[in-house]
Amino acid sequence: MIHILYVDDEELLLDLAKLFLERNGEFVVDTSITAVGLAESPSIRSYDAIISDYLMPDMDGIEFLKKIREKYPEMPFILFTGRGREEVVIEAINNGADFYLQKGGEPKAQFAELSHKVMQAVKRRQAEKELLESEQRFSKAFHANPAIAGLSDLTTGRYIDVNDAFLERLSYTRDEIIGKTSLELDVLTPEKQKELIHELETKGHLHNYETEIRTHTGEILHVLVSGDIILSGEDKLLLVQAVDITDRITSEEALRESEYRLRSFIENTADAVILIDEEGEIIEWNPAAERISGILKDETRGMKVWDIMPRMMLPERKTRQHLEEMEARIKESLKTGIPASQQPLISEIIGPDGLTRYIRKVTFPIPTSKGYRFGIIIEDITRQKITEEQAERNLLNLQRSQSIAHVGNWTLDIATQRFSASEEALALFGYPPDSTPSLDEIVHMIHPEDRIRIRDVFESALSTGKSYNTEMRIILPKTGEQRYLYSFGEVETDEEGRPVRVFGVNQDITELKKTSFALKEQENQFRHIIDNLPISISIVTPDGTIRYANPQAMTLFEFSSMDELYNTKAPDVWADPGRRQLWLETLQKNGIVTNFEMDLKTPSGKRFWAIGFGIFITYEGEMCILSAHHDITDRKRAEDELKKREEQYRFITENSIDVIWTMDLSGRFTYISPSVWHLRGYTPQEVMKSTLEETISPSSIDMVKKILEDAQMLIKQGMAVPQQTFEVEQPCKDGSSVWTEVIARPLYDKWGDPIGFIGVSRDITKRREAEETLRDNEIKFISIFNQTPDPILIIDSSGEILEVNHGFHDMFGLSDADVLGKQVDAIPALSAVAGSDILKERTGRGDEVYRKEMILTNRMNTQIIAEVAWSQLLIHGQPCLLIQIHDISEIRKAHDAAQKANNKLNILSSITRHDILNRVMIASLYSDEIKESVSDPTILKYLNAISQASADIEHLIRFTKEYQDLGTAAPAWQQIQSVFSQPGIINLTKGIRIDSYLGKLEIYADLMLERVLYNLVENSVRHGQNLTHITVAYEVRDTDCILTYEDDGGGVPVEEKEKIFERGFGKNTGMGLFLIREILSITGIEIHETGIYGSGVRFEIRVPSGKWRQE
Repeated sequence: MIHILYVDDEELLLDLAKLFLERNGEFVVDTSITAVGLAESPSIRSYDAIISDYLMPDMDGIEFLKKIREKYPEMPFILFTGRGREEVVIEAINNGADFYLQKGGEPKAQFAELSHKVMQAVKRRQAEKELLESEQRFSKAFHANPAIAGLSDLTTGRYIDVNDAFLERLSYTRDEIIGKTSLELDVLTPEKQKELIHELETKGHLHNYETEIRTHTGEILHVLVSGDIILSGEDKLLLVQAVDITDRITSEEALRESEYRLRSFIENTADAVILIDEEGEIIEWNPAAERISGILKDETRGMKVWDIMPRMMLPERKTRQHLEEMEARIKESLKTGIPASQQPLISEIIGPDGLTRYIRKVTFPIPTSKGYRFGIIIEDITRQKITEEQAERNLLNLQRSQSIAHVGNWTLDIATQRFSASEEALALFGYPPDSTPSLDEIVHMIHPEDRIRIRDVFESALSTGKSYNTEMRIILPKTGEQRYLYSFGEVETDEEGRPVRVFGVNQDITELKKTSFALKEQENQFRHIIDNLPISISIVTPDGTIRYANPQAMTLFEFSSMDELYNTKAPDVWADPGRRQLWLETLQKNGIVTNFEMDLKTPSGKRFWAIGFGIFITYEGEMCILSAHHDITDRKRAEDELKKREEQYRFITENSIDVIWTMDLSGRFTYISPSVWHLRGYTPQEVMKSTLEETISPSSIDMVKKILEDAQMLIKQGMAVPQQTFEVEQPCKDGSSVWTEVIARPLYDKWGDPIGFIGVSRDITKRREAEETLRDNEIKFISIFNQTPDPILIIDSSGEILEVNHGFHDMFGLSDADVLGKQVDAIPALSAVAGSDILKERTGRGDEVYRKEMILTNRMNTQIIAEVAWSQLLIHGQPCLLIQIHDISEIRKAHDAAQKANNKLNILSSITRHDILNRVMIASLYSDEIKESVSDPTILKYLNAISQASADIEHLIRFTKEYQDLGTAAPAWQQIQSVFSQPGIINLTKGIRIDSYLGKLEIYADLMLERVLYNLVENSVRHGQNLTHITVAYEVRDTDCILTYEDDGGGVPVEEKEKIFERGFGKNTGMGLFLIREILSITGIEIHETGIYGSGVRFEIRVPSGKWRQE
């Protein structure tokens, strides 16, 4: 409802206006007989528009308008007056009147026009206000946007505007940016710009496209670019926003590198690394933990630490009391963050082989948002412990070995051949301590196969004086037992170098020999086993020489022969020399390498991956490396593929505009993708700390809880939980809210048990706003459709009637059941519509309106003259026609009556002009006669004045004849070029060149338009100084057509450019240009003189959109 204030000093007119304006129910009218004090009244704010008379006793309409404009510049104001003077109109328009409407004529038509003007002014002001608010909102949002944002011309790429974030982040001033392109500023490289243009042309928009830009200082920024094409009038602009993710990219790279280093350490350290979460559940169990405990990682998944640890305990410690105490200590530590022992603990466990192992254990807390996690580092110190114990035993054995080592010494006097020996030495030969065997007896005990060799060794020592050492076998005479002795002898000589005696030491090595023989046998068995193992085994020297390889190694490395094998160096089979160097360094450091990933290759160059084991051994008296290789190429490829997929999934998750999330069964979020910041302004960490009630608006929380409770109930009952799709309102950090569409389903572990929920939240705020706007528009359309008094019907492309309004029912007396779903030609009342070309004339633009007059029959069976207007519209994507029928019978009757009256007036005017001209001629003739007989200068002066006045009267009478038809006929389309080709203008411009650039331009104007153009040419011919050239052309500005008329005459002085259009100004009648402007204004056409004085005139005739065309 529109609230109007109407001010007029005629009370009867106020009552009449209120009656007419309020009749259709669109207006509420308040009236006042004076304008005094109204502009200062607080109630003036409540009005949507003001209508005012001009001539009022206390304050005229112009003064009232000025006061309103001082306080309410946006208030629609219509001047409705009986005064039609041009200066009043101009003053009203200059002071901000929206419309100027002259009183008079038929009241209904008058007030219908007034209603239309009020509605038009209010809607225009509202539209301007909404447009201004929209532009202000866009400008605020654009400049307040924390992301880098720029607006550029789509065609040229030149920046029109950028926000503060653009200037700050890229280190530019606004003057340096505006009018430049990204390439000129070196913000984008040509390659990056091509990529962005390709993406824009392919998809029509940009969304989170990752690229790089350069700042003014040369810094490279990583950004996510989003862009859309927007329309500004007929111009296409590109709005681009870039979110700086440089810090995120840097952090992610550092995080990945840190994670890789940590994961490499955990996987390759010799110490067991165990990590338990806040609930005591094991979440990390590295390979060293598997090796030390014999418990595989898969066995620990989902297990509590107090359930796994007993498997490593010594049997005597597995009492119920001890286990309960251990569980209580761990739970208390998880609660307080204080480990049971803050010092390393050395304890014993049962190893995978069932033997006792010694470990050193360090436990430390890791604070988290939920409490404390704990890390456990376990070092296997079994070898160290055993070494320490062995050292102690060796020291004791060393002390006892002097008596029990079975090492004896002896002496032989060369001159006397006397042999003397210690008790230990005698015992080796089977003699009691007090025995004195001879040398021959001792020699006789030497094994027959060794005697000659031993004799040669002994004689060589005597002859050379050098010491000797050798092994020999003896046979005890009493038992026949065979023993192995290690004998060492040193020769003592005299001053002349002759041997004097021999000192010797014998050691019983019988057991060692037996062990050696057994070892050799074991080596043969070991080699047999290695040769038949299904994994590759090789023995290599530290410099890379291959000493041995089993058949599986031959197959794995694809050696064709043993020669090829032994001619190959170990470094040649490593694809990555750096990995081999790391292998050797680890081996030298630890003495053993396990689970080492090797990047290897065959002689043909084929690469493959293997898990390697290495240890130092002595092989054939030489230090070597025993290596075992297990081919993991297939597993490695699978891992690489899995890693790629994980990276793809992570990229999709972290760069998706939708928010991807997971929560546990209790409704606590366990993961939120980074896009939640763009959606709601919160970081993922902030959301994960929030409760469900804090992340859902009050309007939606009950629904969400109900969905969650239903899902939890189904899970408890062991039933499947279906995927859910629902819409929720969520609060944003800035206090606003967004609507999201949520798609959620259960999340399962590897055993198929539900462990939580996973979902995607998509921003549908704009969609909901669009739906609400659509519903509002539909309501408005239906309201206007049904309240319009004119009949309206909608038909589809086949001619079927889809809808009619109340006005249709009122005019034709047909109900919905009579017409809906039927063809137009099946309705007799619409036979004229069906028989017309309406259904065929639907190929124009969707916003074009076509009109045609038809004769129809109303419900009273009376024929009426109707103006039928139709235009195209889309319903559910299908083209349809909107047809409006307006009864113009009364208007036609009024028009015909006015035409008849105008004809009578023309006849009367013609008779009157005739009579006046006759009398003027008589007066002129008598005046001329009298002048011939009078000589008095004063009388002659008077007579000349009478003659001039008669001539002026005659000219005015003839002028009124020319313009008596002004506005009496309906405007029509007229081709401008044909007007300038009329004989009248051609005859008038003989000797003057006319250049016309009008093409097939047509203008919808009064039929006096031809006279308008003729008068312009006549003025040029009459007043132009040395006129030789006239140019007529046109151009399009925005949607208007500007018709220009130029000559090379003298032109119009600046101070007279507007005065020449005033009535009475200038020579002759002073009516020519005034009436030209009046004729053009009939169809809303404007004319102005814009030429340069001294160079000629230039008239610009502005024809509004819809009033010109070019076929």
